[in-house]
Amino acid sequence: MNYTLTEENLAYDFILENELVSQEALDLGLACGGNNMDTYNYIIYYSTGYHSIEQLWDCEKNNFYFNDNVKEYYGLGEEESEEE
Repeated sequence: MNYTLTEENLAYDFILENELVSQEALDLGLACGGNNMDTYNYIIYYSTGYHSIEQLWDCEKNNFYFNDNVKEYYGLGEEESEEE
């Protein structure tokens, strides 16, 4: 399977891995709003009240699963290792 690591693919996986909405609901939302970060962020906001993956990390990092690709793409967790 040829999988390109894009912000949209990361957001798609993040939403499903955290069960924010079902795959059917996610696909329907993307069909209506388009496969772009605005649509993903609307879905994240609808499900969590937060506006983005980065905001979820800042406010609720212990309550959501952030895989290594998401952490690397957004540079999440780097501040913690620098402080120690």
